[in-house]
Amino acid sequence: MPNWTQLLASAETVGRINRRLSAGLAQCPAFEHGGWAFHCVQCHVGTGTYKARFQADWHLHQEYQFEIGLGGRIQFQTHSNKLKLCRGEVVAIPWKYPHRWHCEQAGPMLGISLALVPTVESIRSNGWLFTEARLMKLSAIKPLVDQLLEEAVSPAEPAFGGRREAARIFLMLSGILQELMPKVKGRITATASEIRGQEMAAWAVHYVEENLGNTFGATTLAREMKISVRQLHRLFLKYIGRSLREFLLERRMERARTLLASPDHEIQIKEIAFLCGFQSLAYFSNTFRRIYGVSPSEIRFKPVELKSGETSKRVANPSR
Repeated sequence: MPNWTQLLASAETVGRINRRLSAGLAQCPAFEHGGWAFHCVQCHVGTGTYKARFQADWHLHQEYQFEIGLGGRIQFQTHSNKLKLCRGEVVAIPWKYPHRWHCEQAGPMLGISLALVPTVESIRSNGWLFTEARLMKLSAIKPLVDQLLEEAVSPAEPAFGGRREAARIFLMLSGILQELMPKVKGRITATASEIRGQEMAAWAVHYVEENLGNTFGATTLAREMKISVRQLHRLFLKYIGRSLREFLLERRMERARTLLASPDHEIQIKEIAFLCGFQSLAYFSNTFRRIYGVSPSEIRFKPVELKSGETSKRVANPSR
């Protein structure tokens, strides 16, 4: 059994693993189950082994966050409970959920950020797959994590460039989600007005998904829904958390990334751009590079490291 606390004390090893995990992430498919959908936006070991007494102040993530213990002992604190993370265990943190942590005994973590893709089911449940931070002891996760990191730490370039890492990430996350899915509570009670808003937002999301390859904007969608553009804007901000323009670009980019990472190379990059609603190949390529840090051709033909942005922001102590 590898001693990850010792191995991840090396900056060189940490860098190699993070690059390989990022390359695997570029090939990782979306997660869909029971009406819920997610895509993985980060998978990394951070800066490696944290020293005893290291601490991260109060913050929250815009995505569901999973921290997997690789060694040592790290205590997480929320507004309502404290959770001690040890090797092989998983702390699951809801999105927009304030928390902090400190290292009681030196050790590293594998951190994964899973973004929620709005769907009919998630909108009706206000996007909460689970509402409290949880500590899970999943025996099936341990060997998958070790296999993933052992492969990532190897200096030899693997066959199938990133796809083996992607498969292990998928299996690892599907095991975590399988544990969470059956625990979903009933729908949150809502007023008639709230239910109507949820249904309209769900219809808008369905329309976007069905028309990613078409050229349309807020005026077209508002006309289809028989509401004003202003109402549409408020609907997206309230139930989806971003504007129509931001959501549309996000879904088109994710669709393009999935198509580019597929083993089917018969579809040309220009065709993928058009299938995802881009009329200009140059604009598509420039936008893709700005978001992911690599060109469409790079993600198609070789292992690449996706650009990794900050997924958390600091918040005030919620208990004050």
